[in-house]
Amino acid sequence: MNEKEIMALLKSEITIPLIWSIGVTNNPGKEKEDRGNPEYWRQWEADDEMTARRIERHLLDNGCKKAWSNGNSHDARHIYAF
Repeated sequence: MNEKEIMALLKSEITIPLIWSIGVTNNPGKEKEDRGNPEYWRQWEADDEMTARRIERHLLDNGCKKAWSNGNSHDARHIYAF
């Protein structure tokens, strides 16, 4: 998805940023499993890593918490929130 598409979805899904943790990964399934398969999990695949990082920065600047990743960050195009 491109940045504009993801940002439009975020406006409807991340309405209270303070309760969400945000991260970027190349393996969202592993991230979800590593966190105990949280019930409230969202993920989006950006066109490229640079777009994913810009979206992550936007969310962090607007109150979301940083989710630290244990995974490989190479080609990390998936933004996730829980």
